[in-house]
Amino acid sequence: MSDTGDSLSGSDAGSGRSTPSVEGSQPETAHENGGAPNVLPDPNGSTDPNASQSETQKTIATLKEGYPATALIKVLLQHYGIDFPKYQRNIKTSHKLFDLWKSVYEAILTHMDKVEGATELLPESWDSFDKYTEAIGPFEALLLGLESPLADNEKPAVPTKDGVQALITFMGNWVFNRQKFITASTALEDGTYTALFDQAQSLDAAANVKRALNEDDTKVLQELNDGIKKHGLKDSDISGSGSEKLVTDVKNKVQAIQTAASSIAPDEHERMGKVVHAVMAIYIPFLARDNDLENAHIISKKVWDAAKAFAEETEQFAQKAPSMTIETFNEKWETYKKILLGEVGVFAMQIISLMRHAAQVRRPFFGRTVGIVRMWQALTESDKFAKEERASARKTLHALLTETEAEFKQTQKDVISFDQGLKATVDARQASYTTLVDKLKTEVKNYNPDKLTKVSQQYDKGAEVDDEHLKKFHAFIKANEQAAVLKAQIRV
Repeated sequence: MSDTGDSLSGSDAGSGRSTPSVEGSQPETAHENGGAPNVLPDPNGSTDPNASQSETQKTIATLKEGYPATALIKVLLQHYGIDFPKYQRNIKTSHKLFDLWKSVYEAILTHMDKVEGATELLPESWDSFDKYTEAIGPFEALLLGLESPLADNEKPAVPTKDGVQALITFMGNWVFNRQKFITASTALEDGTYTALFDQAQSLDAAANVKRALNEDDTKVLQELNDGIKKHGLKDSDISGSGSEKLVTDVKNKVQAIQTAASSIAPDEHERMGKVVHAVMAIYIPFLARDNDLENAHIISKKVWDAAKAFAEETEQFAQKAPSMTIETFNEKWETYKKILLGEVGVFAMQIISLMRHAAQVRRPFFGRTVGIVRMWQALTESDKFAKEERASARKTLHALLTETEAEFKQTQKDVISFDQGLKATVDARQASYTTLVDKLKTEVKNYNPDKLTKVSQQYDKGAEVDDEHLKKFHAFIKANEQAAVLKAQIRV
């Protein structure tokens, strides 16, 4: 926004205040008492914390005093003036947004100055009164509503080693956080704010923030590319890949993506955001490997074939005038994500096997066996269980699954009739089941505590029915001891 010399620039007679010049391209203005420009620390400047603190103090000190009616706005701007320099992501974007907010604040003060300095009741006075009174409330609401959504900006822009699900969550938070800046700048295009400026002037808020956002996104892409390029994972580390150079291919594709993305215009912020998000996703197998060297899934050929395919799709999407739509690209990401998270399927077939074993177990263990399967069901219904990626935890769960299946098989082998002579065997089997159940209860308590009482009761009820029905069956046989088909089942 250029300085047009209109009513929003220069001095306002009788107000005793210097009216700010509100510029879109450079909204910084001198303090009314001739102080330094009111700006946030330069994002390209010194990284010295003391220098940043000094610049922040200067920023706060030079905010115009305003009026009691704008005191809340000033305090909020002071808060963001302290907060924004701490950001590790969206640095240029937050810098630009603060400049725009300051322009709005000073434009509000300009109209308040006009009313304050009025000596006649003119339409112009009512016009300024309407404009500033209608702007203060929405502007306060805008500033008040951004504290929590912007807090993640103090975290690094690029993820570090972690589990697959945690990294996917990081990416989702990054997208959400980034969108808040776009939403906040778009809000400033509302007539409530644009009315504060004359026709010759414009905040051009959304365009200004999108340009800054594009610079921030480009920087993140560079950091991601650097991290992937320098990562020590080798082609030979990928299990089952043979002579394929999957890691090398992925690294090369990421560099190609960065080159292609350089042509994405600031107005295409949604596509640029998708590209950055995608490269974060391509980084996941590298970081998940760093997080857990025992994670065989993350270095499987299946995952790296998918990573390579997704990198190729991302390069295509990043090209100028891509043929792939955002909707199609979203589908590509969902396919890749399912493969990244595919490790939970390792448990699935084993648990299905447990369900099948239940049909092969007779009383007095059928009810107990079903109760144990129900405990595994409670585990699989837990999000925490489904997202478990720690090697030590997975080992424990795999071992417990193997132990459960072994107990079922041993019971099938040992308890082959309803013969009372098998009492010692039954007692031994029941003791083993009790030990297994105690272990399972510990896992249910950890992963799905809300279901612990229910599955415990289900197991106890199953054991009760086992014992009761077997006892009744023995009595039934004794009462009908001449029946050959029954005598074959038991020695009395």
